[in-house]
Amino acid sequence: MKTRRVEPFRKPLIVPSARDGRTQIRFPMVAVLGYGGVGDRVTRRAVAGLPVQRASALATVYAPSTRGATFGSGDPARRVGTMIANYRVEAVVSSGGMGTVYLARHPSLPRRDALKILDGPLARDPRFRVRFMREADLAAGLHHPNIVAVYDRGDTPDGALWMAMEYVRGTDADVETGAGRMPPARAERIVSEVAMALDHLHRRNLLHRDVKPANILLSPGLPGEPERVVLADFGIARSCDDHYGLTRTGDVITTVAYASPELLQGWPLDARTDIYSLGCTLFHLLTGHAPFSDRPGLAAVMMAHIQHPPPRLSDYVAGLPAALDGVVATAMAKDPGDRYQTAGEFARAVRAALAVGCARGCGLRIPLPSMSIQPHHANPRRRRPPDRGRSHVSSGLAVPAGSP
Repeated sequence: MKTRRVEPFRKPLIVPSARDGRTQIRFPMVAVLGYGGVGDRVTRRAVAGLPVQRASALATVYAPSTRGATFGSGDPARRVGTMIANYRVEAVVSSGGMGTVYLARHPSLPRRDALKILDGPLARDPRFRVRFMREADLAAGLHHPNIVAVYDRGDTPDGALWMAMEYVRGTDADVETGAGRMPPARAERIVSEVAMALDHLHRRNLLHRDVKPANILLSPGLPGEPERVVLADFGIARSCDDHYGLTRTGDVITTVAYASPELLQGWPLDARTDIYSLGCTLFHLLTGHAPFSDRPGLAAVMMAHIQHPPPRLSDYVAGLPAALDGVVATAMAKDPGDRYQTAGEFARAVRAALAVGCARGCGLRIPLPSMSIQPHHANPRRRRPPDRGRSHVSSGLAVPAGSP
C-alpha cells in the first residue's frame, strides 16, 4: 500500500484580544487562511477573513466577533450615489470580508459594471497597492467566456482601491445549493465550464487559488440557451506574498473549506491546487455542503484536508454512480501527483462517470487512490513539497512563475 508522509498538523492557538474586540488565531508553520465574504454560507460559520499580520514564525488571522464585518471602514452604502472614477455608484451588490462590490453606471457607455472597492489598512499599504495594480492588469488581459472580464482599476482620493469588472446578472452556485443539492447533470455542466476557465488560466501559468461555489456566477441564458457559468473573484485582494512582507513558503489567504493540503501547509503551488478545490466544489454541488463541513471548527477542517481521506459522495447521496466516488477522490488526492493533471481531465472523468450511470457499466473503472497517512515529524527546514517537478505560481490570481 502506498504511504504518504504528511507534516503534522498543529492546532491553532486561540488568544482573546481586547483590540477591536477581535480574536487572534495563530497557526504555527501553516499557511494563513481567511474565510470568504459574508455570502459564503459554509465558511461564514467559523470566521470572516481580515488582514493577515506576520510575527516571526507565527501566522495570524484576526476574526471579528461580529458577523458581517467588512474589510473597509464605515457603512458600504455610504458610497451609493457618489462618483468613483467617473462611475456613478447605484447600489451595493455584495459586501464581505475583503471589500464591497457595487453596481455602477459606466461613465460613457450605456451599460452598468460591477465596481469592487477595497479600503482599510491593507489597501493603504504601498506594497499591497503595487501588487493589486499589477494583478488587476494581468486579469484585464484574460479573455474567456467563462471568466469575469476586468475593465479598469485605480484608486480613490480617500485611498481606497477600485476595480471595474463585468457585471454578471444572476446568482452564484453557493446560493443555488442553499436549499439543497444540485441535479448531477447541472453540477457536471457547471464544473465543465469552470474547468475550461481554469485551463485557460493554467495555460498562462496563472492560478485562481480560491475556487469555490460562491465564486461561480450563474446567469440566466437567452430563451433556449443554457445558463452562463462565470468564474469570478481571482483573489486579487488575497494576494499576500513576499511583496507584502511574507515569505514564499505559501502564506496566503484563501477559503479553508476548499483549500488544498499543499496550500494549507505552505508548499509551492501549481495548477493542481485549483483542481483540488474544483473537486471540493463538485462535492458541494452534489451534496449541498462542502467536504468536511461536519468537522467541529476551523482547525478540524484544516486537519481533515491535510490528513484525512476525501469523503465519499455515496455516503451522502443515494443513487449517484459509484464511479463518482473515485473521481472526487482522485481530484482531492493529498499528493498533487495523484490528481488529475488538468481541470479538463477532471471534467471529462465526471462526465464519463455520470454517463456510465453505475460502476459496472461500459467497463469504466476509476479506482480510489490509496491514502494511508503517516504523520511525519520532520525538521521544518527540510520539508519538501510533493512532486515539485512542475513550475509553480507564487500566489493570488495571477503571478507568472518566477515573478518577483
